[in-house]
Amino acid sequence: MSAIHNNLHHIKGIVFDLDDTLYPQKAFKRSGFRVVARWLQEHYGLSEILIVSELESIMRHKGASYPYMFNDLAERLNLDNSIVSQMVQIFIGHEPVIRCYPGIHPMLKRLRAKFKIGLLTDGRLDVQQRKIRALKLETEFDEILCSDTLGLDKPANELFEWFERKFEMPGQSLMYVGDNPEKDFYGAYLRSWTTVCVMTRENQNVDYKSDLTSGHEIASIDDLDKLLNSKNLF
Repeated sequence: MSAIHNNLHHIKGIVFDLDDTLYPQKAFKRSGFRVVARWLQEHYGLSEILIVSELESIMRHKGASYPYMFNDLAERLNLDNSIVSQMVQIFIGHEPVIRCYPGIHPMLKRLRAKFKIGLLTDGRLDVQQRKIRALKLETEFDEILCSDTLGLDKPANELFEWFERKFEMPGQSLMYVGDNPEKDFYGAYLRSWTTVCVMTRENQNVDYKSDLTSGHEIASIDDLDKLLNSKNLF
């Protein structure tokens, strides 16, 4: 690993991932499950409690990122597949009831007093914007970029270059904090950013150390302060 990725003394800006980094993605899923379940109860007479229970079971077995939860629900309950697309649209369009992990807002305020801070998140633009509003994060960052705005997804290094331009900083001065080794770090690594992996993903069996793009590892987002303090940056 390049030494530059372990030297934190040059860090002037910190950019964060959103899902499972600043709040639990499962909470967003559960918020949508409740809205879909109420709709099914109202239009098809199905038990809201039963629907939520089935969706929770699917998420527990397949993970929060599994994209076919409503297909599985329809199969489990012998529902007509024609309503799957309606359930998906209701889920996508709902106003989420979610909260950041405890301490996130105070942490961001502390960091912003010393660093430029940003938010970089993947996913549908309208969905991510609703999450950001629900989490009350709109004014917490110097810059926010939903990758869908540029028609890109992480790990496209153009997304990280965007922050370099906005912050007027080279990659060596920037840090990216995320949770997903599969996509959060490679684009940042290629541009010489420091990377910090928050080890809070559903699959705790991932061998984070095998991924050289995750230069630092912390057990939870709470430990970011400790990491920065250990390097006399904060």
